[in-house]
Amino acid sequence: MNYIKHIFTKDFLFQVNSVNLETVDKIFLAVSLFGIVFAVGLWVWRRVDTNKVRKAIVDRYKNLSFTFGLLGVLWFTLRYENVAWFGTHFAFILLLAVVGIWKIFLVKYLLFRYSKDVAVWEREQLKNKYLAMK
Repeated sequence: MNYIKHIFTKDFLFQVNSVNLETVDKIFLAVSLFGIVFAVGLWVWRRVDTNKVRKAIVDRYKNLSFTFGLLGVLWFTLRYENVAWFGTHFAFILLLAVVGIWKIFLVKYLLFRYSKDVAVWEREQLKNKYLAMK
């Protein structure tokens, strides 16, 4: 419980520990690297998939994941170099907030528009299937 309280202190959020990297910095790096690996996996899946609508949503998640991963690695580099404002934990938490907002829009699309787009695409494929037979 004390560790969670430590995360929300002014020292943790806005000061750069110039002596050594903290464990949470390494965890942030691992999460960022996972984002890049996940984006590469989505890129491979997108190349193999034939569904145009699913390709579009996978492409959106790939862009989100790759952007987050690269910015996270950039943050870790700035943190390692002890850059004053951009190397703070607050900058990474701000990055997480931006990714969270971006993710909300993706989930909103999945909940409200994706099924309609898939239905339109499937009808188009069915129509093209029978038009090709003529």
